[in-house]
Amino acid sequence: MNLEFHHVTGSTSYPMPRCHIYHKPTGTLLARDLYQHWHPWLLDMHDSHEVLPAGSFVKVKKNERITCKGEEPGSLMLGCESLMPLPRGSWNGCCGPMGNHKNVLAPDEETPVAWETADCHTPHFIRINPDEWELEQVGHENGVCWVAWIVHQGERQHLRAAYGRDEAELIKRLTPAAEERLEAEARCGSQPGQILNAKIEMADVEDFARSMGCHPNDFQAKVRWLFRKY
Repeated sequence: MNLEFHHVTGSTSYPMPRCHIYHKPTGTLLARDLYQHWHPWLLDMHDSHEVLPAGSFVKVKKNERITCKGEEPGSLMLGCESLMPLPRGSWNGCCGPMGNHKNVLAPDEETPVAWETADCHTPHFIRINPDEWELEQVGHENGVCWVAWIVHQGERQHLRAAYGRDEAELIKRLTPAAEERLEAEARCGSQPGQILNAKIEMADVEDFARSMGCHPNDFQAKVRWLFRKY
């Protein structure tokens, strides 16, 4: 796999609190050092796969696009890779538009503290119920958000995005997330060699939008995760 990386740093940084996330009723630590996601145009629930940039969380608000998949306003969503190593319960539901749901348990291995949502292909986010999450602010840096993409069949295909307090933390999160998404696409696609040999490129989120000839507000309907159902 060609994993040569190129990146363009932008002049814009994003003041944001760095937070730990707890399950309030039990005090269970669910995730560390995450940033609130400020670019909703990078979210895409179309195929119900990874929808959040690595290292970020989203508060579900009323009438937002992500509520169309049944996520209750007031709940909190974060990526599966951000969750602390906690015991899991059994799967509930079946593969369909809403996917499966699996309990994330407190260390007592009995009390549900969150839900992992997945479909037939892969887990795609963790949900914490309204009024059951608590944020502890542990830093306030000028964080950055980058995206990674490849050019496939003549089109730029968005792989993943990530947040970090600095370039080192961001690359540490974005690199494995982009590689994992590329490999998943290759396994499910009809051209695995072409996909795996594609060069992964990176850019600051604002530079990425400008390089596509549009501003984020005009970009919402055009950004799609690479993974597609076949």
